[in-house]
Amino acid sequence: MLLLSTVYQLLQLNYHLMKLADLEGLLNCLHSMYEKSHHTVADALGGKAVPKTDLDEAMHLELEAMALYLQILFTFFAKLTPDAKPPPKGETPPLGSEGHTLLIGVAAEYRLVSFCLHVLREYLGVHNAAVGGGEQAAFAERMLAELTPSIVTLLSGILAFHEPQFVRHLPGFYPLFVDLMHCDSKEIRELLRDIFSQRIGDVLHQRQQAL
Repeated sequence: MLLLSTVYQLLQLNYHLMKLADLEGLLNCLHSMYEKSHHTVADALGGKAVPKTDLDEAMHLELEAMALYLQILFTFFAKLTPDAKPPPKGETPPLGSEGHTLLIGVAAEYRLVSFCLHVLREYLGVHNAAVGGGEQAAFAERMLAELTPSIVTLLSGILAFHEPQFVRHLPGFYPLFVDLMHCDSKEIRELLRDIFSQRIGDVLHQRQQAL
């Protein structure tokens, strides 16, 4: 976990000097760490016997990798301000240039949105297991509590999307937002209320005016 924090610090300092392929490689490595640990946790939630030591290690690694991956992607994606003009497709701008930074932001968009959708679906699945009773309910409740801070960070990041970004990806997120309103976390429900009132409400109002 200390290694993951060190990776993030290095990226914060040097991402603008990294080739896109190298950055993609680092993100792939981080995502693979998440996937491997996630499968172990998913197996345990599904009823498979997993040694406690292995499960605890997988939980911590999954949560750490998830939090860091989201933090990096949100940082890069935020570079795509509404007036930003990324370089034309196929063009490779100089390292450290504004164009290179924007290219990193463009590359982060698909990763960020697809990962956010995956994490929200995972959270809903764990929530259903926790409230559904059964042998895995206690473990699901524990996992739910551990996942909640990352979900809060994720929703806060979506709330801060620039308008074109939010409108572009709202269709994918909207059904999950509705389902999440039934979760037990007060922080999550409050963030969702902000998203509905401040962002979705504005989108609907603008569309009504355009009719």
